[in-house]
Amino acid sequence: MENQQYAGFWIRAFALIIDNIVFGLVLTIPFLMLGASADPAALAEGIPTSFVMIYVLLIVAVLALWVNKGATPGKMLTKTKIVDATTGDNLSWGKAILRLLGYIPSQIVFFLGFIWVAFDAKKQGWHDKIANSVVIKTD
Repeated sequence: MENQQYAGFWIRAFALIIDNIVFGLVLTIPFLMLGASADPAALAEGIPTSFVMIYVLLIVAVLALWVNKGATPGKMLTKTKIVDATTGDNLSWGKAILRLLGYIPSQIVFFLGFIWVAFDAKKQGWHDKIANSVVIKTD
């Protein structure tokens, strides 16, 4: 892992924007099929179980992409990849889940855990440090 080039803040931010667009478009179809509404009164009535299931499936899909490909669509397009910081291999399911859970402390304090990427020597956010992962450039 010594000779890898780490992906910095801006390329990772761009990959996240791409992911939000891709996953947003993908989620729009089932939400519309289930009768999603932007009406605050409808939302106040409660969140239907089907919506929760869609988000659970999305989380499982992201974890599966991290484990099997090392990348979400945004990372694939930006030619970056999430790998184990020690071995350089794709993340295990345990590390992928730990990385995802690491998003909580990374964002809870004014998103400082994500901003940390800009200043860290290995370009790791707190979620990367928690899971012992790094994001590298593949080209």
